[in-house]
Amino acid sequence: MIYLASGIVILVALMWYLDKKGLTRVKMIFSIAIVVVIAGYMGYVVLVPPAVTIENGNMVITGSYGVEIPLSEITSVELTSEIPKIELRSNGIDAFGYALIGKFRLAEWGNGRLFMQQKTGPFVVVKYHDTFSIINYRDQQRSQETYDLLYSAWSK
Repeated sequence: MIYLASGIVILVALMWYLDKKGLTRVKMIFSIAIVVVIAGYMGYVVLVPPAVTIENGNMVITGSYGVEIPLSEITSVELTSEIPKIELRSNGIDAFGYALIGKFRLAEWGNGRLFMQQKTGPFVVVKYHDTFSIINYRDQQRSQETYDLLYSAWSK
């Protein structure tokens, strides 16, 4: 809902600005269409949770910033209620705290990928090589089910 209200405010401000610049109606519509497409993509990235599957011996996280990791390269799969403080967003999306998706740096752990639909646990933490992926959903049960799926596939 906040995205819709923000989008409307931005569109109204953009229309006012373009009108003051004396742009033709075609240029104005084109500019607004670009803003709508970008806002739609951002909404999709934030609102559609990532899917986690096991395919051909790999953990696959789909969606924006998705990743595919061979199960043999995973060093641990944990379910935790807390994660270290987020220090930096290096290449990702922080949707006003609503979701964190992409590459981030965490205190103590370093650089990794976040697929978080909320900032509260439980969090599924998958560590591999010198990095990690953290997954969680608004529905805590779905986070638990994702952990169960990954842990059972990894521990075989």
